[in-house]
Amino acid sequence: MKEYYEANGYFKTKFSYKIDIDTSAGTIILKYKINEGPVSKYGELNVRGLRRVPEPLRTEVLKGIKVDSSSRFSQQKILSDAAYLTSDLNNNGFIEARFDSTLVLKDT
Repeated sequence: MKEYYEANGYFKTKFSYKIDIDTSAGTIILKYKINEGPVSKYGELNVRGLRRVPEPLRTEVLKGIKVDSSSRFSQQKILSDAAYLTSDLNNNGFIEARFDSTLVLKDT
């Protein structure tokens, strides 16, 4: 669950649980308590590794990134934009272009 919440912008989520066992009924009830904490927004987004891409193409492919810096962080959105960027670069002659990783810096 922690990974799910972090992938959706909740980096300070706290979890607890309680188990109620009823041996006479043969049941177990598991209750989770989730405190999501504050939601994280993108803030600043940097794309690195485009030094060799000529300026007109670099500007054009970066326009395809739809991440709004004021919206809630979503790992899926980052992966989607990275796939678009990689595909666009591949289709424009940069056949070895690939997405390496996401680095998330959490501002406290």
